Amino acid sequence: MAIINSRSPHYASITDVNISYATLDIFIWYGSSATVATENTTYSLKKYIHTTETKVSFEIAELIRDDLDVSFNGDYSASATSDGGVKWVKTIIKAFDSSAIQVGATATETNIAFDGYGYFEEGSSFTMANKSLFSSEGDIFLPKFGDSNIAIYTENNPTVLLLDSDGVTVDTSTFTSSVDSDKQIKYVSLYPELITNLGFDDDTDWSKQSNDVIEDGLFYFGGQSGNRYPSTFTPVTGTNYILNFTITEVNSGFLNGIYDGSGGVNLTGRIDKVGDYSVQYTQTSTYFNLVSFFASVGFDGAMDNVSVKEVYDVSKISITDDNGTTTANVKQVEDCKFTPHKVTFVNKNGVLDDMYFFKKSTNSMTTKRENYKGNTIKSDNTYSVSQHNEVDFNITANSTVKLSSGFLNESSNEKFKQLLLSEKVWITRTFKNDELVLPINIKTSDISYKTSLNDKLVEYSIEFNDSYNAINNIR
Repeated sequence: MAIINSRSPHYASITDVNISYATLDIFIWYGSSATVATENTTYSLKKYIHTTETKVSFEIAELIRDDLDVSFNGDYSASATSDGGVKWVKTIIKAFDSSAIQVGATATETNIAFDGYGYFEEGSSFTMANKSLFSSEGDIFLPKFGDSNIAIYTENNPTVLLLDSDGVTVDTSTFTSSVDSDKQIKYVSLYPELITNLGFDDDTDWSKQSNDVIEDGLFYFGGQSGNRYPSTFTPVTGTNYILNFTITEVNSGFLNGIYDGSGGVNLTGRIDKVGDYSVQYTQTSTYFNLVSFFASVGFDGAMDNVSVKEVYDVSKISITDDNGTTTANVKQVEDCKFTPHKVTFVNKNGVLDDMYFFKKSTNSMTTKRENYKGNTIKSDNTYSVSQHNEVDFNITANSTVKLSSGFLNESSNEKFKQLLLSEKVWITRTFKNDELVLPINIKTSDISYKTSLNDKLVEYSIEFNDSYNAINNIR
């Protein structure tokens, strides 16, 4: 089975000394590679050749690409489903002589297609090396507690190891080859959740009325008894955790803050608004409690969906498959003065790839409008001085953001190259406490590759346009 990169040419051919013309049937589908309905031909082609030639070739990549569509809404696994960018392609080629009699054997192939491409230097009908890591080459940079996903091609039965800075394996994922198109690509998170819901009940209404004690989970009120914690877990000092919870109701009072154990660090400060909260922290207290919610006396409110996740700092990825072992380094960027921005794009292999921009961001907006001169005169030859004489209409606005990568290394050059060559890019933003994945277009048209020898420090600034109007005009 070969990989078809549909953004570059791919040829299907047949050869026979008596050939006059050839026919090609193309079938493109998702699901099992064994269940194609051959009566439903996607394309049927016919091609004649010169009398002196013995080979007929069809370029089929563009036809295949019409059926591929990589989408992204924050769910990586959904990008490879029925409406995604991974599909089976079956080709059936027959050769005929000048009398329309078939000559030679029928050539039949079934391959897998991605929305990828090859470079010019890699030659025609490029097929990528038989490796399992489909994310772009180079070191992976991400902020502390910032997640990133790597794409794994499962055909060669890969085992993915995530290792910490001491070389200890903190998470293992094993995949096997499959006949299903939606199992050809799997995404592995670089922040594995090793412990979840540590005794908490997501379905419990964490309500607190006047002197009541929460019966489930962990809740402590200033000056009152009722300290609760998961009995099955003792936090480890220096370990990383992510705490998620929802404040569903605040009638009176407020939460003084969330602490990582008695006498520990205040992780949040005052909370007095309904909303979803996510707290990322490193455990500093040796106290038995994992976290404590401190509330004002007389607090009347409710909370729900409380969960705690333990995460590890991953420093290296090791992928071992039927063809050997591939490794990639993970660099944790801890000193983030600015809020990092995560950009996701379709890379050279036709799969989703993540990259972070760590430094300064600049936002701007460009507007366009049409204008006409209105008639403000009334029948009595008077007019209102407050009425517009020059009237604007059909106003559109598009926002631009300029992102700076921060200091990286030369291995990032290839990822930036693939970013600028990508036709589909998204950015993850926070809007009203919710994370939204929004489409963007690359405005920057050129970059100069940087090296440590020439430039000492490798840093890039890229401009992106929102791929939508600021005013909702979707009808």
